Amino acid sequence: MSYKNIKYGVEDGIAEIRFDRDDIFNTMSRRDMAEEVVDAFGRVERDRDARVLILSGEGRAFSAGGNLKDLDAGEDGFTPEPIEHRRHYFEQIQIILRAQYACSLPMIAAVHGPAIGGGTDMAALCDIVIATPKAVFCEMFVNLGLIPGTGGAWLMPRRIGWQAAADLLLTGRKIGGQEAFELGLAYKCVEPDQLMPTVRDYAKMIASRPPNATRFIKTLMKQGLHQTYTDVLDNCATMQAVLQTTDDHKKALTAALNKAPTPEYSGH
Repeated sequence: MSYKNIKYGVEDGIAEIRFDRDDIFNTMSRRDMAEEVVDAFGRVERDRDARVLILSGEGRAFSAGGNLKDLDAGEDGFTPEPIEHRRHYFEQIQIILRAQYACSLPMIAAVHGPAIGGGTDMAALCDIVIATPKAVFCEMFVNLGLIPGTGGAWLMPRRIGWQAAADLLLTGRKIGGQEAFELGLAYKCVEPDQLMPTVRDYAKMIASRPPNATRFIKTLMKQGLHQTYTDVLDNCATMQAVLQTTDDHKKALTAALNKAPTPEYSGH
């Protein structure tokens, strides 16, 4: 698929999906945007050269979530008919979050501006969020008489705790990058000119690690949200047994024993 709404690339193990519709603040609810983003998540999942994924937005916003003008006009899938509207949420909005959640690569969000509604939830689904003071996060659904349709009521308590999540979800208030950092929604808050250098430094660090191990670790973290500790230990034993047969493990072990520099890992 060729992309008109996003930019996609992989270099030195670092993949990037950059939303590229500044004219609509990178809103995600239009079908063509949804199809491209979902395709890109599937593409990066299959790309064995990709070891870490950066999500970012071109122009003024990370993503303003759903397009309110389309919602008001009942266009592009938004409709007053409940069954069709539910289908629209499945097929044009939630499909993006499902594809993102299914992606096994470590994921870093670079948030430089508004991340509103579904944009906040897309950022929160990333493993690391790095923001600037100009970033804006807002679970604004309640302000429209709606619930967080992209899963914010599930995501936020897990990300920042019950009370902080209740604050953001029940008031719909906006927070900046610094408060997002203080709440734990963002891992770091850096000046705008340091955003992408900081994100890329983290991406390079992760990309330099054995890629099978980083994917397995992310899988264990996700499973741990639902499983008991003993279930996770069972999975750990299985994954560890697999990883100890890999060339990357043998390289890493030899380097550690010999106090040698970090080797280059092949993913085998």
